[in-house]
Amino acid sequence: MLGYFVAKNLAIGGQFNLSNSTKSLSGSTSYKERNRSIHGMVRYYVGDRKVKPYLNLMIGFNRDSYFLNGVNGMLVLMEFNKGMNASLGAGLAYFVLPKVALEAEANYQNYFDKDFDDSRVNNMKLRLGVSFYLRK
Repeated sequence: MLGYFVAKNLAIGGQFNLSNSTKSLSGSTSYKERNRSIHGMVRYYVGDRKVKPYLNLMIGFNRDSYFLNGVNGMLVLMEFNKGMNASLGAGLAYFVLPKVALEAEANYQNYFDKDFDDSRVNNMKLRLGVSFYLRK
């Protein structure tokens, strides 16, 4: 996450995520997950200590793909979600330097669009990360 403090304890910024994972199932079958997202963010920190709780609001775009690799080695798309979404979260930041924080966060994410089978997608996510700020 890259942010900019616009006022005391109030930051705006952006976040870009890429993740790929593979899980081996029975035999030669595997499960692959690919996630991409970009979000704008507004965050309010509470307190003046090195460890600060915060509230976080993000809005952005996700693209999540889930594949199953079967016996014949072909990837089969099992589920696909994409679209605009918003998330509301809370976390705890430890400022190791004035402009760098280690963070743990839980957030609830809601997609505005329906996925390919016409159902709504909502997620609860946990995040561990590092945030960098241009000004403090």
